[in-house]
Amino acid sequence: MKQRPLVLKVFLPILIILSAGGFWAGKQFIHSRLPGIEGTLTVPHVASETRIIRDRWGVPHIKAGSGDDAYFALGFTAAQDRLFQMELQRRLARGELAEILGPALLDVDKKFRTLMLRHRAEEYLARADRINPDALKFLDAFLNGINFFISRGPLPLEYTLLGTAPRPFTRLDVISMMGYVAYSFADGIKRDALYTILAARLSQADLDRIFPDYTKTNRVTVMQPQGVPPEQASSEPGTRDTTVAVPDDFTGFLASYQALLDKTAALCPPFTGSNSWVLAPERSTNGHALLANDPHIGIANPGVWYEAHVKYPGYENYGYHLPLLPFPMLAHNTTKAWAITMFENDDLDLYAETFHPADPSLVQFKGKWVRINTIEETIRIKGEDDITHIIRVTPHGPVISDFLKGYTGPPVSVSWVYHKLDNPILDVVYDVGRANTMAAFRSAVSRLAAPGLNFSYIDHSGNIGWWAAGRLPIRPAHVSGKMIHDGSSGRDEYIGYLPFDRNPQMENPENGMIITANNLSTMTPIYPIGILTGYFRPDDRAARIYELLAERDKWDMAGLKKIQTDTRLFSGLVMTRAILDT
Repeated sequence: MKQRPLVLKVFLPILIILSAGGFWAGKQFIHSRLPGIEGTLTVPHVASETRIIRDRWGVPHIKAGSGDDAYFALGFTAAQDRLFQMELQRRLARGELAEILGPALLDVDKKFRTLMLRHRAEEYLARADRINPDALKFLDAFLNGINFFISRGPLPLEYTLLGTAPRPFTRLDVISMMGYVAYSFADGIKRDALYTILAARLSQADLDRIFPDYTKTNRVTVMQPQGVPPEQASSEPGTRDTTVAVPDDFTGFLASYQALLDKTAALCPPFTGSNSWVLAPERSTNGHALLANDPHIGIANPGVWYEAHVKYPGYENYGYHLPLLPFPMLAHNTTKAWAITMFENDDLDLYAETFHPADPSLVQFKGKWVRINTIEETIRIKGEDDITHIIRVTPHGPVISDFLKGYTGPPVSVSWVYHKLDNPILDVVYDVGRANTMAAFRSAVSRLAAPGLNFSYIDHSGNIGWWAAGRLPIRPAHVSGKMIHDGSSGRDEYIGYLPFDRNPQMENPENGMIITANNLSTMTPIYPIGILTGYFRPDDRAARIYELLAERDKWDMAGLKKIQTDTRLFSGLVMTRAILDT
């Protein structure tokens, strides 16, 4: 006991020295993993002098002598800033997370393998002759920039901690990730099971309280910003005779799938919500059209968007990119600006399938037994043996319930516009950045099948426009789109798809403004059977933006910034009164 102080006196300084030395060494190691952002590089892939200047926020401003050089530089800077984020994104979309993160991510891999995002990307890239050759060329230059950074390092610390190294990035990685973006907008896969469960237990009145049909109570739409009086409202989807096609309990499906949604969101924040508005020149103090946009994206570090300014002869855009995509999703330059928000259209449905009791390779479709496709894939798992994952594909689409833990009900498949129709996503994002007229911009967005997006637009000629882009399935009159449908009879199948010209849209409206806030686009019937269906958000935000913009005739940028930070919520006031009255 008496010797303990002596022991402490001897070893405590040693421990302090070792701890300090370890801290210093750790700090030095971490700093050694940071990319160099100053100096000059001689790169064999770059033919012209290319400058990358980072502003005080770290945003790269790239100026090059050609598009090839500019996109190489963009890929290089994106890799400097976001390489491991891009690693997670491509592996998430392709179902390859367990290979580096272990068995805890196996269920997420099974989910995205089953959604067949990689398969759809392979089909798209296999028809490269139908893709704009310049879009592919610049995509390849961007990938070369990423891979050049990988080859010279230093690699982010995460790779060292995981004991792995990145393989080269490919076209397939990029297009697969765009499939994840489309998936994250598809609310039907998240909500239809809950609606079906409650519809079997509640009255229509109670169901409407839980799932308010925003065409009933919230009538501020994009095309009617002042609202439509109730007596003028059109026939609504909620008034249809919707019944539960399959009465089985889907609680296990919902619980298991929701757990996967939460795990996925922790890896790659979802794309949700957003506001935008545009004002015509007569509504601005400087006589030019104005545009505002605030995409609502899940909070993450690093952020979902990658901000960059790219300029080369014949092209310039300051915009916001997905880190794995070289072309901006929203941007501006000296001639135009555009914004995006979620359209909230319903482009995905779930079907309860009936398989043959004696032959699991047959499924009932339109009253007949038809053969399914079966796909076998190998999933690599860190620290464990590989496993074989089987995907069953019915005429509707892949069976999403096969891998869900705790679900014992009928197999559920996914019918999704993204799987069904041509979707030249690379051409769309490439062409909107180069469109030099409103007509050219409209033509570019008209080709989008999924995800559904509101594109708002202004240009230096004073035009303002908005187009709800994405292909809209036409359902039978009895089908709401919010249920898990019967996959066997054929009664619940799509009738067809609406042509883009029938989608909600406006160009140069008389009131000089267009507001989108994920609310319903229009009360005007656009389908042969009625108005638009979807998972539209309440019109609080759109109504408040309209109220503020209506306060004066002309606006400047300072005034619009105040609108973007406004916090008044109409529904909050209603809820407050209801609480105080109880």
